[in-house]
Amino acid sequence: MMAEQGHEGGSGRLSDAATQARADSTTRFKVPPADVGYTTLPPVTESDASETTIEPGLAPGVAPADVHVGSGSSTRTLPFLASLVAGGGTLGGADYDGYKTVGIALAGYPGPRVRLDLTGTFNGVEFNGEGLLGQALKNSFELSLDVTLRYYLTSEHTFMGLYPAVGLGTGTLFWDYAKPVTVIEDGEPKTLSDDRLNYFSLFGGVGMSLIQTRYVHIGGSLLGGARFYGWHTSSGLENNILKTTGYGKALFEVAFRVGSS
Repeated sequence: MMAEQGHEGGSGRLSDAATQARADSTTRFKVPPADVGYTTLPPVTESDASETTIEPGLAPGVAPADVHVGSGSSTRTLPFLASLVAGGGTLGGADYDGYKTVGIALAGYPGPRVRLDLTGTFNGVEFNGEGLLGQALKNSFELSLDVTLRYYLTSEHTFMGLYPAVGLGTGTLFWDYAKPVTVIEDGEPKTLSDDRLNYFSLFGGVGMSLIQTRYVHIGGSLLGGARFYGWHTSSGLENNILKTTGYGKALFEVAFRVGSS
């Protein structure tokens, strides 16, 4: 995912495309097309076509059991939650002006004080308009997927809750070029109007549930970490300008219980 396999032998770089995309009357030279090499298709084996995945310990068609805590007749099922999340954040470096985020999450409880969230978000990314990225890349946005593990320092029966959190995520940055970009692929010129780049991230932080009732949780969190961009864009350009960077974000969430004890 990070390497965007499928191109071989290319020498073109993302900075070449960005320079070409922002070229204007002040540019004194013509930027040559970047060579992204030639395309290749991943090999398909018989095992790939016939491989099926069955969860260890479960027969086909058998769903996993609900999570329970306690013992004997006092066992009870921990709830599942569906959440709406929104917020914003900053990315390190002078090329970024920050981003806004909105998304949904599904959460469950592996243990009484442990919560696992799977969060998908849409992020509107803003580049500094005076930098190369801000002038060359337009209409940029991200689609991301994060897995977050929380440990509550207080019982679920308390009205408020405090927790540390750690997680990892992956996503894709999409953009349009300010002007069409010409590259050489398979020895022939090709015009690009847009491109994308994958990344993954590691993060941690703290959060607080301001309200915890039987059916609704309301709270927020402050998270920060590092983001690692892929080596090549989808078109085969070498990524030499979107570097590993730190980031931070503040999220507000409203969670609704979809499973009950």
